[in-house]
Amino acid sequence: TNAGCFNFQLDKSKLVQKGDEINYIISADLMNFSSVKPKKRNIINCQLISEEYVGSIVTLFLESKDGTEFKIQIPERELSKFNIQNGNKYWFSWAEKNVDVLIED
Repeated sequence: TNAGCFNFQLDKSKLVQKGDEINYIISADLMNFSSVKPKKRNIINCQLISEEYVGSIVTLFLESKDGTEFKIQIPERELSKFNIQNGNKYWFSWAEKNVDVLIED
């Protein structure tokens, strides 16, 4: 993708060829957020644009260097470990097993 090269586990019933257009979906609450680069395969470095608080859950709005936008949901108590500020760079990552792939027809 323009945002990077990522890995996922594909259901054997889905046939994907190199060059096929797919939608790569990870639930916002299954993302890992960090201020340091994680030692994982699926990672993106993004700039924090804004955050939205709903109860004890915070939705972070981030943008990668190519302009791709991402949303991550994180409990407020977990976010309090970070000194987050709009405009700062952060990392997020996810496990291969947490990806859903939708294949374009």
